[in-house]
Amino acid sequence: MESRESEIKNLVSGFTASIMNLISHYRQKRDALNQVPQFIDAVERDRARMAQKFDALRSDPSCPADVIDAVEAQINHIADSEIARAKSNGVDFDTLTSAPARHAQGRRPH
Repeated sequence: MESRESEIKNLVSGFTASIMNLISHYRQKRDALNQVPQFIDAVERDRARMAQKFDALRSDPSCPADVIDAVEAQINHIADSEIARAKSNGVDFDTLTSAPARHAQGRRPH
């Protein structure tokens, strides 16, 4: 069970890396007319991909539901934070917002 729990928790790191790649990709398109909507669509596609993964995990009795719910909440928080920041400032930033960045570095948010 511990390995399944670790596997599920590692999904946050994978999602964080994916979002960091999206930031890098869309930051290079600063002058593109639809940069922000395209970035948001890409984040939402990643979030939908993860939601499908969570649905599949929930059907597996060896996966602890409380861990799945907590990881899904973290992923939704990361997606919501980056979408809000892009809407506010465009995709003109180099890193994730502070809470997801701390998680990516292995530190817990305060």
